[in-house]
Amino acid sequence: MPNSDAYVRAELASSRTEAAHALADECEEQECPLVVFSAHVEPVRSLGARAGWAYIDGSTSMEDRERIVDQFQNGKLPGIALSIRAAGVGLTLTRAWKAVFVDLDWTPAGNAQAEDRLCRIGQTHDHIEIVQMVSDHPLDLRVLELLAEKSRVIDGAIEQTEAD
Repeated sequence: MPNSDAYVRAELASSRTEAAHALADECEEQECPLVVFSAHVEPVRSLGARAGWAYIDGSTSMEDRERIVDQFQNGKLPGIALSIRAAGVGLTLTRAWKAVFVDLDWTPAGNAQAEDRLCRIGQTHDHIEIVQMVSDHPLDLRVLELLAEKSRVIDGAIEQTEAD
């Protein structure tokens, strides 16, 4: 199993955790609320363990999700870390204008839904900054290629449907 794509992707995500913490340090110094996403639990829990931070992953109850989001939106948390799938729907994180993806989900829609947590009605900032962390590793680069190809296919299908 150590050679599986899932294992390698999880290791790549974990290898970027230190850099994600450095970005979080910068944002905290600038008083910039930060949202960090990952497809893997380890980076989410590591960042969520920062002083004053919280995290949401698949194990977080609905009540805790609401409480964490309310704390973030009300300025009580400098940052929040979320797994992409757990944060895909139902969360509003418009206090932030900056998000970091430690890694990406296999599906373009999952990543877009995560971004949309910031890009919602109620967003008052005039710009949104999305940072995607990528390693110079064949699997990471292949994931980017596949996501781009999937997006092209989806866009083509939508355009074809609209033309009909």
